[in-house]
Amino acid sequence: MNRLRLRCGFTLQDYQDVTGLSADTLEPGLSLARQQGLLDCVQQRYFCSDQGWKFLDGLLANFLPSSC
Repeated sequence: MNRLRLRCGFTLQDYQDVTGLSADTLEPGLSLARQQGLLDCVQQRYFCSDQGWKFLDGLLANFLPSSC
């Protein structure tokens, strides 16, 4: 998820290629972040919204296991 620290963000294919994990493992984090207005998706590329940059740590926390 460090790619969210880059302006260009990532695609689900990027995620799968780098991690070897299914894109499904990002749910419900992606949906929650989009509902919170922290993440945008344009042409299948996910990146921080203006609000997401202000609350980047909170955005990234959406993708941590619930036990953390």
